[in-house]
Amino acid sequence: ATLSFLDYFTPAEALAILAGERCTHMCGVDTMFVDMLAHESYPGLDLSSIRTGWTIYNKAVFEAFPGMMNVYALSE
Repeated sequence: ATLSFLDYFTPAEALAILAGERCTHMCGVDTMFVDMLAHESYPGLDLSSIRTGWTIYNKAVFEAFPGMMNVYALSE
């Protein structure tokens, strides 16, 4: 397995890594996913490699990334 990290999250850089590395899993807060979905480069990218991940439930995110798992309140 290969892990890719960002020192600081930006939607453009995250999308470039997800598409370029053909990532299969992504974890993050829902705001990160919402920002990526709203980014101008999102519609032209192939992110079909993403099979699973976790975030707090957001309908738009779960529709765009069907394999996401809801982790709301799992840290408590």
